[in-house]
Order: sequence, then structure tokens, then C-alpha cells
Amino acid sequence: MNRSFDLVKNPKLVKCLAVTVQSTMWLAVLMPFLALGVWSAALIVRERLAGAKASGGVCVLFLGSALLCFVGNFARMKWNYYQFDWLNGVYFVMTFFFLTAYQFVAIYTPAQKTVFGISIVYLSLNCLIMMFLVFMNSAVRNSSIMDFIASKVPSAQQIGKGLPDPRRQTDF
Repeated sequence: MNRSFDLVKNPKLVKCLAVTVQSTMWLAVLMPFLALGVWSAALIVRERLAGAKASGGVCVLFLGSALLCFVGNFARMKWNYYQFDWLNGVYFVMTFFFLTAYQFVAIYTPAQKTVFGISIVYLSLNCLIMMFLVFMNSAVRNSSIMDFIASKVPSAQQIGKGLPDPRRQTDF
């Protein structure tokens, strides 16, 4: 029953394992930013070599930055025990700034050139933010989706008390 843990007691191995885990964690955190930077830079260089304005790469950079700020805001709220502080407000303002900058780049793109469905991507991101606002607002007003479903579907207590069950319609 007596086992030797000499391998775990080795400080060099423990330090090597800790550095490996820490490096992997930082790589996972920084990977979206690196991917966004490389993708944007590649699009900008490709468009510059073709002799065009680099609006596609700039659009990808602004949209990606807005999405990262938006998602980072919710991650920060979760890590902060679902409390909204001033840094969350900064994240929302940065999201709005990047989306507005993206819209200006999309609007001032020449009419002869299209950038991979600018209006569709912008509309999708706007709808995402609007849906979030609607769901947050409906939860405050006590009319969330669950409240709506509960008002339409009778509970077992209502059926047991002799109230008519709307699922059973006997009058054809």
C-alpha cells in the first residue's frame, strides 16, 4: 500500500509541467486575437497587391474586434458573479465603436467593389445585439419566454382543479 511519489516530488518536472500548462492556457486565450490579426493582414496584403483598397481586411478586423469585445464582455460578467461594472460599459462602448467603424468602411467602399456581403454580416451582428437587448428587457418586465409559455400551457395543478384543458377540445 505504500507507494513512492518520487516523480511528483521532483521540482524540475513539476515546474516543466506547470510552464507547459500555463503556455497552453495563454495560447488558447490569445489564439482568437492571433487568428484575427493574421486573417486581416492577409486580406489587406492581398488587396494591396491587387491594386485595390484594403476595405475587406479592415472590415474583417473591425467585425472581429467588435465580436471579441462583445463576447469578452459576457465572459467578464460571468467571472464577476454576473455583476455589471464600469469595464463592462467600456466593452459595450468599444463594441459599438467597432461596429460603427465597420459600417463607415462598408458605406464608403466604392460601388464597383463588393466586400463579401457587407450588409448581411452587419445585419446579423445588429440582430444579435438587438436580440440580447430584447431578452434582457423582457426578463426585467416579467414577460420572458418562460413566462409566456407558462401562461399559455396549463400546469398540472390547473388541470387537477377541474379547469378546462385547452389541449382537449371536445367540441368539433
